[in-house]
Amino acid sequence: TPAQDAQWSQFAQVMQQNADNMHAALEQRGAQLNTMNAPQDMQSYSHLAQVHAEDMQHLAAAFQSLYDAMTPAQQQNADNVFRSRAKSRAASHGRPSPG
Repeated sequence: TPAQDAQWSQFAQVMQQNADNMHAALEQRGAQLNTMNAPQDMQSYSHLAQVHAEDMQHLAAAFQSLYDAMTPAQQQNADNVFRSRAKSRAASHGRPSPG
């Protein structure tokens, strides 16, 4: 809805920033990959995981603002989409689905 435009814009902006952050981290790793020893490779991979985790924290905060601005019907739809995705991921990894 028009009342949600600001939250959608912020969410999209965070998604774009996350993509830029990961691209930069992957570029850095790729530039050094051929000269890294095993511990450096492990540290580089750890850095990718850290970038991802930090970015997900930013995305979760932006999504919370968007979710709070949603109508109850939109929130219910979002909840169902996320639950469905979680069940699908769990099934593809051979784990029991939540719920």
